[in-house]
Amino acid sequence: LEQTSTTTGLHLNKSKTKYMHCNFSKRQEEYDLEVKMREDVIPQVSRFKYLGSILQNNRKINVNNTHRIQVLSYCYMASYS
Repeated sequence: LEQTSTTTGLHLNKSKTKYMHCNFSKRQEEYDLEVKMREDVIPQVSRFKYLGSILQNNRKINVNNTHRIQVLSYCYMASYS
């Protein structure tokens, strides 16, 4: 992971980096994956928030509209001050 990211110019923060494994096949299989950066194991998550949506490894996406409305309201009010 570190070698690939370095060659492409991507700098990873070890304390913020996590990964999610998605199994898109119909079979329910368990995978024992371990992702490392040097000797540090990168934690695996089953869901994460990306651009206001919660992505899950079971192929579901939950959109947090409340958060989006709050951000838009803040931007709207800020444009008039």
